[in-house]
Amino acid sequence: MAAAEQDDRVRDDRARDAPGPDAPAPDPQVPDPQVPGGQVVVRLLLETERCWHAAFPGLHRRAQPQLLNHLAARGHRGSSLGELHGLVKQMFLLDDSTVKERILEIARHGLCALDPAEETLSTRSMVTATPALLARFDRYLLELAGSLLAAAATLDPTIASAPPAGLSPPLRALLEAAGAAVAAARRATLEHLFDVLAMSPARRVEALRHLNATSHATLLLMALAHRYRVSPLADDGAGLLADRMAAALLELTGQNVQTTRDHIGYLMEAGLLARQPGKSLRVVLAGAAAAPLDLAVAQAVAALPGFGRRLAAAAPAAEPEALRTLRGRSPLAALRQELVLAAPGVAPRRVTLRGQALTIGRLPPSDLILPGADVSRRHCRLQPEGARLRLTDLGSTNGTFLGGRRIAAPVLLDPGMSFEVGMWRLRYECRPDTGISEGNAVEAPAERTTRQPAGAAVNKAGNSAG
Repeated sequence: MAAAEQDDRVRDDRARDAPGPDAPAPDPQVPDPQVPGGQVVVRLLLETERCWHAAFPGLHRRAQPQLLNHLAARGHRGSSLGELHGLVKQMFLLDDSTVKERILEIARHGLCALDPAEETLSTRSMVTATPALLARFDRYLLELAGSLLAAAATLDPTIASAPPAGLSPPLRALLEAAGAAVAAARRATLEHLFDVLAMSPARRVEALRHLNATSHATLLLMALAHRYRVSPLADDGAGLLADRMAAALLELTGQNVQTTRDHIGYLMEAGLLARQPGKSLRVVLAGAAAAPLDLAVAQAVAALPGFGRRLAAAAPAAEPEALRTLRGRSPLAALRQELVLAAPGVAPRRVTLRGQALTIGRLPPSDLILPGADVSRRHCRLQPEGARLRLTDLGSTNGTFLGGRRIAAPVLLDPGMSFEVGMWRLRYECRPDTGISEGNAVEAPAERTTRQPAGAAVNKAGNSAG
Protein backbone atom coordinates (compact mmCIF):
# COMPACT_ATOMS: atom_id res chain seq x y z
CA MET A 1 0.00 0.00 0.00
CA ALA A 2 2.80 2.41 0.93
CA ALA A 3 4.57 1.70 -2.39
CA ALA A 4 1.36 2.32 -4.34
CA GLU A 5 0.79 5.60 -2.51
CA GLN A 6 4.38 6.63 -3.28
CA ASP A 7 3.83 5.82 -6.98
CA ASP A 8 0.74 8.03 -6.92
CA ARG A 9 2.70 10.86 -5.28
CA VAL A 10 5.43 10.62 -7.93
CA ARG A 11 2.86 10.66 -10.76
CA ASP A 12 1.13 13.65 -9.17
CA ASP A 13 4.44 15.49 -8.88
CA ARG A 14 5.20 14.85 -12.54
CA ALA A 15 1.75 16.01 -13.62
CA ARG A 16 2.07 19.21 -11.59
CA ASP A 17 5.58 19.98 -12.84
CA ALA A 18 5.06 18.95 -16.48
CA PRO A 19 5.59 21.68 -19.12
CA GLY A 20 2.54 23.32 -20.66
CA PRO A 21 1.12 22.46 -24.09
CA ASP A 22 3.05 25.26 -25.80
CA ALA A 23 6.44 24.19 -24.41
CA PRO A 24 8.97 22.55 -26.72
CA ALA A 25 8.90 18.77 -26.72
CA PRO A 26 11.60 17.05 -24.63
CA ASP A 27 14.52 15.30 -26.29
CA PRO A 28 12.95 12.10 -27.74
CA GLN A 29 16.18 10.17 -27.09
CA VAL A 30 16.02 10.82 -23.35
CA PRO A 31 12.76 9.34 -22.02
CA ASP A 32 11.47 10.33 -18.62
CA PRO A 33 12.99 8.28 -15.79
CA GLN A 34 10.88 5.33 -14.66
CA VAL A 35 12.12 5.34 -11.06
CA PRO A 36 9.28 5.59 -8.50
CA GLY A 37 10.60 7.55 -5.56
CA GLY A 38 13.49 8.90 -7.60
CA GLN A 39 12.46 12.49 -6.95
CA VAL A 40 12.92 11.90 -3.22
CA VAL A 41 16.52 10.76 -3.72
CA VAL A 42 17.43 13.61 -6.07
CA ARG A 43 15.91 16.16 -3.68
CA LEU A 44 18.01 14.59 -0.94
CA LEU A 45 21.15 15.04 -3.07
CA LEU A 46 20.28 18.72 -3.56
CA GLU A 47 19.66 19.14 0.17
CA THR A 48 22.96 17.43 1.04
CA GLU A 49 24.80 19.85 -1.22
CA ARG A 50 23.00 22.81 0.35
CA CYS A 51 23.88 21.63 3.87
CA TRP A 52 27.57 21.30 2.99
CA HIS A 53 27.87 24.76 1.43
CA ALA A 54 25.97 26.27 4.37
CA ALA A 55 28.46 24.68 6.79
CA PHE A 56 31.59 25.53 4.79
CA PRO A 57 30.98 28.62 2.65
CA GLY A 58 33.93 29.73 0.56
CA LEU A 59 35.75 26.39 0.76
CA HIS A 60 34.81 24.81 -2.56
CA ARG A 61 38.08 24.76 -4.50
CA ARG A 62 39.46 21.46 -5.77
CA ALA A 63 40.34 19.07 -2.91
CA GLN A 64 39.09 21.35 -0.11
CA PRO A 65 35.89 19.36 0.64
CA GLN A 66 37.94 16.15 0.71
CA LEU A 67 40.55 17.73 2.99
CA LEU A 68 37.87 19.05 5.35
CA ASN A 69 36.19 15.64 5.52
CA HIS A 70 39.48 13.92 6.27
CA LEU A 71 40.56 16.40 8.94
CA ALA A 72 37.17 16.20 10.68
CA ALA A 73 37.34 12.40 10.68
CA ARG A 74 40.85 12.43 12.13
CA GLY A 75 39.80 14.88 14.85
CA HIS A 76 42.44 15.77 17.43
CA ARG A 77 44.90 13.22 15.99
CA GLY A 78 45.63 15.34 12.93
CA SER A 79 47.41 14.39 9.70
CA SER A 80 50.78 15.16 8.21
CA LEU A 81 50.97 17.32 5.12
CA GLY A 82 52.46 14.34 3.29
CA GLU A 83 49.40 12.24 4.15
CA LEU A 84 47.02 14.97 2.96
CA HIS A 85 48.98 15.40 -0.27
CA GLY A 86 48.76 11.66 -0.93
CA LEU A 87 45.02 11.78 -0.27
CA VAL A 88 44.29 14.26 -3.06
CA LYS A 89 47.24 13.84 -5.45
CA GLN A 90 45.81 10.90 -7.39
CA MET A 91 42.29 12.30 -7.21
CA PHE A 92 43.07 15.76 -8.58
CA LEU A 93 46.68 15.63 -9.83
CA LEU A 94 47.54 18.62 -7.64
CA ASP A 95 51.17 19.52 -7.00
CA ASP A 96 52.65 20.17 -3.55
CA SER A 97 52.35 23.95 -3.73
CA THR A 98 48.65 23.80 -4.63
CA VAL A 99 47.85 21.41 -1.78
CA LYS A 100 49.71 23.74 0.61
CA GLU A 101 47.71 26.69 -0.72
CA ARG A 102 44.42 24.84 -0.13
CA ILE A 103 45.42 23.95 3.44
CA LEU A 104 46.58 27.48 4.24
CA GLU A 105 43.23 28.80 3.05
CA ILE A 106 41.44 26.36 5.39
CA ALA A 107 43.73 27.56 8.19
CA ARG A 108 42.88 31.20 7.45
CA HIS A 109 39.22 30.27 7.97
CA GLY A 110 40.20 29.07 11.44
CA LEU A 111 39.34 25.43 10.65
CA CYS A 112 42.76 23.80 11.02
CA ALA A 113 45.86 24.35 13.11
CA LEU A 114 49.40 23.96 11.79
CA ASP A 115 52.35 22.56 13.71
CA PRO A 116 54.77 24.21 13.50
CA ALA A 117 52.62 27.32 13.27
CA GLU A 118 54.70 29.07 10.60
CA GLU A 119 53.19 29.22 7.15
CA THR A 120 56.28 27.49 5.69
CA LEU A 121 54.87 23.99 5.41
CA SER A 122 56.89 20.83 4.92
CA THR A 123 55.90 17.21 4.36
CA ARG A 124 56.22 16.58 8.10
CA SER A 125 54.06 19.52 9.15
CA MET A 126 51.02 18.39 11.15
CA VAL A 127 47.56 19.68 10.27
CA THR A 128 44.85 19.27 12.91
CA ALA A 129 41.16 20.11 12.90
CA THR A 130 40.25 23.00 15.19
CA PRO A 131 37.22 22.92 17.51
CA ALA A 132 35.52 25.26 15.02
CA LEU A 133 35.88 22.69 12.22
CA LEU A 134 34.64 19.84 14.42
CA ALA A 135 31.67 21.92 15.56
CA ARG A 136 30.73 22.83 11.99
CA PHE A 137 31.14 19.26 10.82
CA ASP A 138 28.98 17.98 13.67
CA ARG A 139 26.25 20.48 12.77
CA TYR A 140 26.49 19.35 9.16
CA LEU A 141 26.16 15.69 10.17
CA LEU A 142 23.21 16.44 12.43
CA GLU A 143 21.40 18.39 9.70
CA LEU A 144 22.22 15.65 7.21
CA ALA A 145 20.78 13.02 9.56
CA GLY A 146 17.54 14.99 9.73
CA SER A 147 17.35 15.23 5.92
CA LEU A 148 18.05 11.50 5.53
CA LEU A 149 15.33 10.59 8.02
CA ALA A 150 12.81 12.88 6.31
CA ALA A 151 13.60 11.36 2.90
CA ALA A 152 13.40 7.80 4.23
CA ALA A 153 10.05 8.57 5.89
CA THR A 154 8.73 9.92 2.58
CA LEU A 155 9.45 6.54 0.99
CA ASP A 156 8.26 4.56 4.03
CA PRO A 157 5.84 6.47 6.29
CA THR A 158 6.33 3.91 9.09
CA ILE A 159 9.81 5.36 9.77
CA ALA A 160 10.00 7.91 12.59
CA SER A 161 11.09 11.12 10.91
CA ALA A 162 11.70 13.39 13.92
CA PRO A 163 15.13 15.05 13.63
CA PRO A 164 17.68 13.60 16.05
CA ALA A 165 18.15 15.62 19.23
CA GLY A 166 21.90 15.10 19.29
CA LEU A 167 24.83 13.38 17.64
CA SER A 168 25.35 10.22 19.68
CA PRO A 169 28.41 7.99 19.01
CA PRO A 170 26.25 5.26 17.33
CA LEU A 171 24.62 7.88 15.11
CA ARG A 172 27.99 9.38 14.18
CA ALA A 173 29.42 5.95 13.36
CA LEU A 174 26.40 5.15 11.20
CA LEU A 175 26.66 8.43 9.29
CA GLU A 176 30.40 8.02 8.73
CA ALA A 177 29.87 4.43 7.49
CA ALA A 178 27.11 5.68 5.21
CA GLY A 179 29.42 8.36 3.83
CA ALA A 180 32.00 5.72 2.93
CA ALA A 181 29.32 3.55 1.31
CA VAL A 182 27.97 6.49 -0.72
CA ALA A 183 31.49 7.36 -1.90
CA ALA A 184 32.01 3.75 -3.05
CA ALA A 185 28.62 3.69 -4.80
CA ARG A 186 29.39 7.02 -6.50
CA ARG A 187 32.69 5.67 -7.79
CA ALA A 188 30.97 2.51 -9.10
CA THR A 189 28.32 4.64 -10.84
CA LEU A 190 30.97 6.77 -12.53
CA GLU A 191 32.86 3.67 -13.68
CA HIS A 192 29.61 2.32 -15.15
CA LEU A 193 29.03 5.66 -16.82
CA PHE A 194 32.54 5.65 -18.29
CA ASP A 195 31.96 2.11 -19.59
CA VAL A 196 28.75 3.20 -21.33
CA LEU A 197 30.56 6.17 -22.85
CA ALA A 198 33.47 3.91 -23.93
CA MET A 199 36.06 6.21 -22.38
CA SER A 200 39.73 5.34 -22.70
CA PRO A 201 41.77 4.94 -19.49
CA ALA A 202 43.30 8.40 -19.92
CA ARG A 203 39.91 10.04 -20.42
CA ARG A 204 38.54 8.21 -17.37
CA VAL A 205 41.26 9.68 -15.19
CA GLU A 206 40.54 13.15 -16.55
CA ALA A 207 36.76 12.76 -16.15
CA LEU A 208 37.09 11.47 -12.61
CA ARG A 209 39.32 14.41 -11.70
CA HIS A 210 36.73 16.84 -13.04
CA LEU A 211 33.69 15.11 -11.52
CA ASN A 212 35.29 15.05 -8.07
CA ALA A 213 35.44 18.85 -8.21
CA THR A 214 32.58 20.96 -6.90
CA SER A 215 31.76 22.79 -10.12
CA HIS A 216 31.46 19.80 -12.49
CA ALA A 217 29.67 17.66 -9.90
CA THR A 218 27.16 20.43 -9.19
CA LEU A 219 26.46 21.00 -12.88
CA LEU A 220 25.80 17.28 -13.38
CA LEU A 221 23.49 17.29 -10.34
CA MET A 222 21.61 20.26 -11.84
CA ALA A 223 21.01 18.22 -14.98
CA LEU A 224 19.88 15.21 -12.96
CA ALA A 225 17.48 17.39 -10.96
CA HIS A 226 16.11 18.77 -14.24
CA ARG A 227 15.57 15.22 -15.50
CA TYR A 228 13.58 14.33 -12.38
CA ARG A 229 11.57 17.58 -12.48
CA VAL A 230 12.87 18.82 -9.12
CA SER A 231 15.27 21.49 -10.36
CA PRO A 232 15.19 24.78 -8.42
CA LEU A 233 16.19 26.55 -11.65
CA ALA A 234 13.53 28.08 -13.89
CA ASP A 235 12.67 25.76 -16.78
CA ASP A 236 10.52 26.45 -19.84
CA GLY A 237 10.70 22.84 -21.04
CA ALA A 238 13.58 23.41 -23.46
CA GLY A 239 16.37 22.40 -21.10
CA LEU A 240 18.53 24.24 -18.60
CA LEU A 241 19.78 27.63 -19.71
CA ALA A 242 23.56 27.68 -19.28
CA ASP A 243 23.50 31.26 -18.02
CA ARG A 244 21.09 30.29 -15.24
CA MET A 245 23.35 27.39 -14.28
CA ALA A 246 26.29 29.80 -14.20
CA ALA A 247 24.37 32.30 -12.08
CA ALA A 248 23.50 29.54 -9.58
CA LEU A 249 27.16 28.47 -9.32
CA LEU A 250 28.25 32.09 -9.00
CA GLU A 251 25.96 32.47 -5.98
CA LEU A 252 27.00 29.13 -4.51
CA THR A 253 30.76 29.25 -5.00
CA GLY A 254 31.67 32.61 -6.53
CA GLN A 255 32.83 30.93 -9.74
CA ASN A 256 32.71 33.30 -12.71
CA VAL A 257 30.29 32.75 -15.58
CA GLN A 258 32.89 32.02 -18.27
CA THR A 259 34.52 29.30 -16.18
CA THR A 260 31.14 27.65 -15.66
CA ARG A 261 30.42 27.78 -19.40
CA ASP A 262 33.81 26.15 -20.01
CA HIS A 263 32.89 23.38 -17.55
CA ILE A 264 29.53 22.89 -19.26
CA GLY A 265 31.43 22.60 -22.54
CA TYR A 266 33.64 19.88 -21.07
CA LEU A 267 30.61 17.91 -19.82
CA MET A 268 29.05 18.15 -23.29
CA GLU A 269 32.29 17.02 -24.96
CA ALA A 270 32.51 14.11 -22.49
CA GLY A 271 29.01 12.96 -23.41
CA LEU A 272 27.39 13.75 -20.07
CA LEU A 273 25.31 16.74 -21.16
CA ALA A 274 23.53 17.29 -24.48
CA ARG A 275 22.85 20.63 -26.12
CA GLN A 276 19.25 21.45 -26.99
CA PRO A 277 18.18 23.21 -30.22
CA GLY A 278 18.04 27.01 -30.16
CA LYS A 279 20.26 30.05 -30.19
CA SER A 280 20.85 30.11 -26.45
CA LEU A 281 22.99 27.42 -24.87
CA ARG A 282 20.59 25.02 -23.16
CA VAL A 283 21.50 21.55 -21.95
CA VAL A 284 19.95 18.39 -20.57
CA LEU A 285 21.37 15.16 -19.25
CA ALA A 286 22.67 13.22 -22.27
CA GLY A 287 20.82 10.07 -23.25
CA ALA A 288 23.84 7.82 -22.77
CA ALA A 289 24.36 9.15 -19.25
CA ALA A 290 20.72 8.81 -18.19
CA ALA A 291 20.54 5.01 -17.79
CA PRO A 292 23.54 4.60 -15.41
CA LEU A 293 22.38 7.52 -13.27
CA ASP A 294 18.78 6.23 -13.21
CA LEU A 295 20.11 2.87 -12.03
CA ALA A 296 22.05 4.57 -9.22
CA VAL A 297 18.94 6.53 -8.20
CA ALA A 298 16.86 3.32 -8.18
CA GLN A 299 19.45 1.60 -5.97
CA ALA A 300 19.34 4.54 -3.57
CA VAL A 301 15.54 4.40 -3.46
CA ALA A 302 15.76 0.71 -2.53
CA ALA A 303 18.41 1.24 0.16
CA LEU A 304 17.14 4.43 1.79
CA PRO A 305 14.23 3.02 3.89
CA GLY A 306 16.42 0.35 5.49
CA PHE A 307 19.09 2.91 6.27
CA GLY A 308 16.44 5.27 7.63
CA ARG A 309 15.27 2.61 10.09
CA ARG A 310 18.83 2.07 11.34
CA LEU A 311 19.28 5.83 11.55
CA ALA A 312 16.09 6.27 13.58
CA ALA A 313 17.23 3.53 15.96
CA ALA A 314 20.65 5.15 16.45
CA ALA A 315 19.41 8.74 16.76
CA PRO A 316 19.04 9.97 20.37
CA ALA A 317 15.35 10.15 21.22
CA ALA A 318 13.86 13.19 22.87
CA GLU A 319 13.76 11.08 26.02
CA PRO A 320 14.12 7.32 26.60
CA GLU A 321 10.77 5.53 26.52
CA ALA A 322 11.11 4.11 30.04
CA LEU A 323 11.76 7.58 31.44
CA ARG A 324 8.86 9.09 29.51
CA THR A 325 6.62 6.47 31.07
CA LEU A 326 7.98 7.23 34.53
CA ARG A 327 7.55 10.97 34.01
CA GLY A 328 3.94 10.33 33.08
CA ARG A 329 3.36 8.83 36.52
CA SER A 330 5.46 11.12 38.71
CA PRO A 331 7.45 14.40 38.57
CA LEU A 332 11.08 14.57 37.52
CA ALA A 333 12.02 14.80 41.19
CA ALA A 334 11.24 11.07 41.37
CA LEU A 335 14.28 10.38 39.20
CA ARG A 336 17.74 10.00 40.69
CA GLN A 337 20.37 11.48 38.38
CA GLU A 338 23.92 10.40 39.13
CA LEU A 339 27.43 10.42 37.76
CA VAL A 340 29.54 7.31 38.24
CA LEU A 341 33.19 8.41 38.43
CA ALA A 342 36.13 6.14 37.74
CA ALA A 343 39.85 6.53 37.09
CA PRO A 344 42.84 4.15 36.96
CA GLY A 345 43.57 2.84 40.44
CA VAL A 346 40.50 4.57 41.91
CA ALA A 347 37.39 2.78 43.14
CA PRO A 348 34.23 3.86 41.27
CA ARG A 349 32.01 6.30 43.15
CA ARG A 350 28.67 7.99 42.56
CA VAL A 351 27.85 11.69 42.65
CA THR A 352 24.18 12.56 42.93
CA LEU A 353 23.02 15.57 40.92
CA ARG A 354 20.39 18.00 42.21
CA GLY A 355 18.69 19.05 39.00
CA GLN A 356 20.86 22.13 38.44
CA ALA A 357 23.92 23.00 36.36
CA LEU A 358 27.18 21.42 37.53
CA THR A 359 30.65 22.71 36.63
CA ILE A 360 33.51 20.20 36.60
CA GLY A 361 37.14 21.25 36.96
CA ARG A 362 40.44 20.92 38.81
CA LEU A 363 39.96 23.82 41.24
CA PRO A 364 37.23 25.99 42.78
CA PRO A 365 34.96 27.64 41.81
CA SER A 366 34.07 24.37 40.00
CA ASP A 367 31.29 22.40 41.70
CA LEU A 368 32.87 18.99 41.19
CA ILE A 369 36.65 18.86 41.74
CA LEU A 370 38.65 16.32 39.72
CA PRO A 371 42.42 16.36 40.32
CA GLY A 372 44.83 15.86 37.46
CA ALA A 373 47.23 17.90 35.35
CA ASP A 374 45.09 17.22 32.26
CA VAL A 375 41.95 18.68 33.90
CA SER A 376 41.43 22.44 33.45
CA ARG A 377 40.39 24.76 36.30
CA ARG A 378 36.90 25.01 34.72
CA HIS A 379 36.78 22.09 32.34
CA CYS A 380 33.16 21.36 31.38
CA ARG A 381 29.57 21.91 32.48
CA LEU A 382 26.54 19.64 32.81
CA GLN A 383 23.06 21.14 32.50
CA PRO A 384 20.02 18.89 33.20
CA GLU A 385 17.40 18.92 30.46
CA GLY A 386 14.59 16.65 31.56
CA ALA A 387 16.03 13.18 32.00
CA ARG A 388 19.08 14.06 29.92
CA LEU A 389 22.20 16.15 30.50
CA ARG A 390 23.68 18.74 28.16
CA LEU A 391 27.48 18.46 28.21
CA THR A 392 29.47 21.57 27.24
CA ASP A 393 33.24 21.92 27.13
CA LEU A 394 34.32 25.24 28.65
CA GLY A 395 37.35 25.79 26.44
CA SER A 396 39.49 23.26 28.30
CA THR A 397 43.09 22.76 27.21
CA ASN A 398 42.95 18.99 26.77
CA GLY A 399 39.30 18.64 25.81
CA THR A 400 36.23 16.69 26.87
CA PHE A 401 35.73 13.40 25.03
CA LEU A 402 32.60 11.45 24.14
CA GLY A 403 33.00 8.08 22.50
CA GLY A 404 36.72 8.74 22.05
CA ARG A 405 36.08 11.99 20.16
CA ARG A 406 36.70 15.49 21.45
CA ILE A 407 33.45 17.41 21.55
CA ALA A 408 33.41 20.75 19.79
CA ALA A 409 29.81 21.72 20.55
CA PRO A 410 27.32 20.93 23.31
CA VAL A 411 26.00 17.37 23.20
CA LEU A 412 23.08 15.69 24.95
CA LEU A 413 23.77 12.69 27.17
CA ASP A 414 21.21 9.93 27.50
CA PRO A 415 21.35 7.68 30.56
CA GLY A 416 24.10 5.10 30.16
CA MET A 417 26.40 7.36 28.12
CA SER A 418 29.93 8.10 29.34
CA PHE A 419 32.40 10.92 28.74
CA GLU A 420 36.04 11.52 29.63
CA VAL A 421 37.73 14.39 31.45
CA GLY A 422 41.47 13.81 31.66
CA MET A 423 42.01 10.43 33.26
CA TRP A 424 38.45 10.41 34.61
CA ARG A 425 35.58 8.50 33.02
CA LEU A 426 32.11 9.72 34.01
CA ARG A 427 28.99 7.69 33.25
CA TYR A 428 25.55 9.27 33.50
CA GLU A 429 22.81 7.22 35.13
CA CYS A 430 19.18 8.12 35.71
CA ARG A 431 16.82 5.83 37.60
CA PRO A 432 13.83 5.91 39.94
CA ASP A 433 14.64 7.51 43.29
CA THR A 434 13.86 4.99 46.03
CA GLY A 435 14.91 7.41 48.76
CA ILE A 436 17.70 5.07 49.81
CA SER A 437 21.21 6.47 49.44
CA GLU A 438 23.97 4.07 48.41
CA GLY A 439 27.01 3.79 50.65
CA ASN A 440 29.43 5.21 48.12
CA ALA A 441 27.20 8.06 46.90
CA VAL A 442 27.86 11.74 47.61
CA GLU A 443 25.85 14.80 46.63
CA ALA A 444 27.13 17.53 44.34
CA PRO A 445 27.19 21.00 45.96
CA ALA A 446 23.75 22.61 46.06
CA GLU A 447 24.91 26.25 46.18
CA ARG A 448 27.73 27.93 44.33
CA THR A 449 28.17 30.46 47.14
CA THR A 450 29.27 27.89 49.73
CA ARG A 451 32.16 25.72 48.72
CA GLN A 452 34.63 23.54 50.49
CA PRO A 453 38.34 23.82 49.84
CA ALA A 454 39.54 21.49 47.12
CA GLY A 455 41.08 19.10 49.63
CA ALA A 456 37.86 18.85 51.62
CA ALA A 457 35.90 18.05 48.48
CA VAL A 458 38.33 15.26 47.70
CA ASN A 459 37.99 13.83 51.20
CA LYS A 460 34.22 14.05 51.22
CA ALA A 461 33.86 12.17 47.98
CA GLY A 462 36.57 9.73 48.82
CA ASN A 463 38.48 9.20 45.60
CA SER A 464 35.38 9.50 43.43
CA ALA A 465 35.34 13.24 42.99
CA GLY A 466 39.07 13.64 43.05
